[in-house]
Amino acid sequence: MIAPSGIVILAMFSLPPAAPDDARPARAEALSIAVGSGTTQRTPVIEVRGLDPENLLALSKVDWDAACWGRLLSISVGKDRAGSPSIPGRYRVIGEILRFEPTYAYEPGLHHRVRLDPSLLPHPRADTVPLAEFTPPPVPKPPAAFVVRVEPSGPVLPENLLKFYLYFSAPMTRGQVYEHVRLFDASGTVLVSPFLEIGEELWDASGTRLTLLLDPGRIKRGLRPRDEDGPILESGETYSLRIDREWHDASGQPLREDCKRSFRAGPADETQPDPKAWKIQSPASATRGPLNLTFPEPLDRAMLDRAIVIHDPTGQKVRGEVRVEEGSLRWSFLPEHPWTDGEYTIRVEPELEDLAGNSVARPFEVDNLNPVKPQVDPARTTLPFKVQPARSP
Repeated sequence: MIAPSGIVILAMFSLPPAAPDDARPARAEALSIAVGSGTTQRTPVIEVRGLDPENLLALSKVDWDAACWGRLLSISVGKDRAGSPSIPGRYRVIGEILRFEPTYAYEPGLHHRVRLDPSLLPHPRADTVPLAEFTPPPVPKPPAAFVVRVEPSGPVLPENLLKFYLYFSAPMTRGQVYEHVRLFDASGTVLVSPFLEIGEELWDASGTRLTLLLDPGRIKRGLRPRDEDGPILESGETYSLRIDREWHDASGQPLREDCKRSFRAGPADETQPDPKAWKIQSPASATRGPLNLTFPEPLDRAMLDRAIVIHDPTGQKVRGEVRVEEGSLRWSFLPEHPWTDGEYTIRVEPELEDLAGNSVARPFEVDNLNPVKPQVDPARTTLPFKVQPARSP
């Protein structure tokens, strides 16, 4: 028969009914096993029916371990064999039924067989061994992953660009980055070794964001890789970063589609980010309106999620949501609770970088012949702003 969940059930028993003129007491109801729907189709409950009151009472009081229960009611995969349940679970008497409720899901797509040994009941019975069979449905594969976006997202990127961030809709298989991500010039020619190929790929904890570094040896002036192979990008030229769909996600499926990110290389950026040049738009008190920062140049997208922190007039960190917009040129902060009147502080981590790796603390490029001097204090930078009531129209 077919259970409501779609699980196939086979119950077998062969006790003949007592003859009408039999003077002996009526025999107990025949034993049978049913497989119920459970919480999901992969965790069906198993119920033994037809137990006599003496056994039901005894089973409700026994103090058996899992091995003892498993010998009485065995669950196996494949061939019919006695043994403990393949997964742990709970045994209990409910009314006239002995029920097994699994703790974890059964192996999906595999044939399971359940058997009861009546001779091991507290009051043994000589019934034919009842059997039941079921096959939990296979786990459906999730939708294929795809590239959500590539950062930086602007149409023009500095020729000394240091990194890309690749964002995926689901975790990806590791160890395949350099096989499936390539950089092309305007003629469609693949650039040779543009990335810093490292054994430990730079994934975030979720496995959905990859940091892809361009080779710093071909970015910094005066280093042998740059002198021998030339720079990776040249100002005025057009390039495309391509991610092919043969890259598999963590579930083993290829990407839903190819991804192409085209851009033009602009002049090199050798200037450190200067928080003093940021434009601050303060919110009004008694609201949860955003605090907005506008930058004169795009900053590192991933760092913007954590490198700017807001402190209230008492010095406590303000909790809230960060949003980055307009190609990493605009940063917004929405507090969990309404702003109150007073002087707040924006604290900027000195490690915050621009697209070329120049940080608030120091420039990326170091040239002994033509050094680029720091233009901001490398110490932690603080910016004040005031929250006050909104002005009347």
